Amino acid sequence: MRAVRFGETQYLHNIDPYSKKTDGTYWNDVGLGTDQTFDAKITTDLIVSYKFCSGSTFTIGANNLFDVYPDRVFIDERNDPQAVYANPIQSAVNKTTGGYNAGRDNSNRGRFLFNPNQFGYNGRFLFARLGIEISRLKDCRIGSKPKP
Repeated sequence: MRAVRFGETQYLHNIDPYSKKTDGTYWNDVGLGTDQTFDAKITTDLIVSYKFCSGSTFTIGANNLFDVYPDRVFIDERNDPQAVYANPIQSAVNKTTGGYNAGRDNSNRGRFLFNPNQFGYNGRFLFARLGIEISRLKDCRIGSKPKP
């Protein structure tokens, strides 16, 4: 059994979402929640093996046994498909009126829900494995005890 703790990480967008113009509007079209702190998580792996005769081993196991996922990335509400089609972009100059903009968040319109920042985002992985050493199988007979 193995447990791995992945510490807290931060994602800082390369554009400052808090820079304002003199009229009080934001200079960039980046969502204000784009900079994020992802919580620490612990994943647990478990592997059990049984050597049923000399030269053959059966193994079952699980990676990320408790199905832990990283925190989701921020998705700007303006990139919601319903908002995009209900309020299309009026001009190339005024991007904040609507429409989809990939720079607003890191989700690519909700396609990427997890940043690969700490550990994998595929969840639990179960497996079974049969290992056979052909050179040692000649000593193995069904029902016989394995030789040391």
